[in-house]
Parts: sequence; C-alpha cells; structure tokens
Amino acid sequence: MHCIRSIKHEQEESFYRLFIVSFLVFITVLSTLIITHHLLLGNNYTYQYPLIGFLILLLIYPFHKLFHYIIMPDKREIYLQIQRHFVVVPFIEVKLDKAVPKRRYLFALITPFLTMSLLWLLIYYYYDLKSVYMYLALAIHLAICTTDIYCFFTYLKFPNNSFIEDSSRGVRVLIKDEFDDEWS
Repeated sequence: MHCIRSIKHEQEESFYRLFIVSFLVFITVLSTLIITHHLLLGNNYTYQYPLIGFLILLLIYPFHKLFHYIIMPDKREIYLQIQRHFVVVPFIEVKLDKAVPKRRYLFALITPFLTMSLLWLLIYYYYDLKSVYMYLALAIHLAICTTDIYCFFTYLKFPNNSFIEDSSRGVRVLIKDEFDDEWS
C-alpha cells in the first residue's frame, strides 16, 4: 500500500480552528432551540429531574467516544489517547494501529451523530421534556460531532477502495498497489 494523502489534524491551528467552529455551532444550535421554543411554546420549560439532566450533560462526551469504539472492527488494535487542552480539559481520541477500509472508518465517524441524535429525538418527543437540559444536551452533542462531520466530508472525497490509517499527528489515506495483488 502507498500513501496518497496525509492529513495533519493535530496541528495547533487546526485544533483551535475546529474548536472555535464547534463553539459557534453550540451557540447557534442553543440559540435557535431556545428562540424556537419561545416562539412556539412560550416560556413553559419543564424543570423536572435536574440531577438527571446534569448527569446526561456529563455523559454525552464519554458515550460519544464509546459509539466510535463499538463500531471499530478489531478492538485489540484500538487505543485511547488522552490530551489536555486549555490546561484542564481532557480530550479523548480513539486511535487505530492498523489501516481500516474507508467505508468502515466513515461509518465509525458518523455513528455517534446518528445514534445520539435519534436517541435525543425519541426522548424529547416520547417524554415531552421541554427542558433547558435537553436543549443543552443537543447543542453540546452537535458541537462535539462538528469535528466528526468535518472529517467525514473530508474523507468522503477519497477513492472508495482506499484505507484510512491513524498516525501520530493525523491520518494517512492509503491505496493498495496493483502489483501487490499480482505478486502475493
């Protein structure tokens, strides 16, 4: 296999740029949800279960990473890398030691977005919780998913037969050489 593209997501300016975009998504989603709530339903929030709402807010990030982990094929090849940014904030990365087919990698990237958004919609409509915690949960979830969605659309442009491999500073996109198949 040979590398056709190397993407360095770990550069400082790239991290801060994506963090700012995620923060803007958080502010936009939260503002839109609250304004829409006020326009459609008035000022009638439910303030039930504040402890459960706070617990949900704390568990969004670990569950997001757990969904990435569950989808990956070989669990022995996966490791977690924890980095600290902004002095005290831990960021967890799910990394792979081997190359994964592009479709599998893309599916692992988009799974937390799809499953947690669907779960949020089911809880929101089934339990009729018009709570600030629910709006915060969706805004935080979409802010966390911003980086995944950005990477998803970046990797979508590569050939379908490519493989994606995590490196120390980013990812490498690999393609099988034709002569490897002939001589092996």
